[in-house]
Amino acid sequence: MCENCWHKEGSPAIETPKVRRLAADIRGFLKEFPGGGGLHIVLDDWNLKRAHIRWCQREGQEYGWNALADRVAAQMLKMSAAQRASALALAEDYWR
Repeated sequence: MCENCWHKEGSPAIETPKVRRLAADIRGFLKEFPGGGGLHIVLDDWNLKRAHIRWCQREGQEYGWNALADRVAAQMLKMSAAQRASALALAEDYWR
């Protein structure tokens, strides 16, 4: 992931149970797929638009996908970009 990308997003640090739950799921997914697997363009490259997440849902299966990837993508689609950035940053311990 990219701490500079988080700063470019305005360094959001939204703390809600759903943001914390997503951060935990991101950590779990990255343990299995350290490069981000089928969610690479979102988790590693910080492409946080809904269109990027949907692209991963369609195309990411051949790059590493599982039930946790489904859950991460579904959660992200229900959040704002600032919430998604907060969860990514929290998963990487950019803030606590």
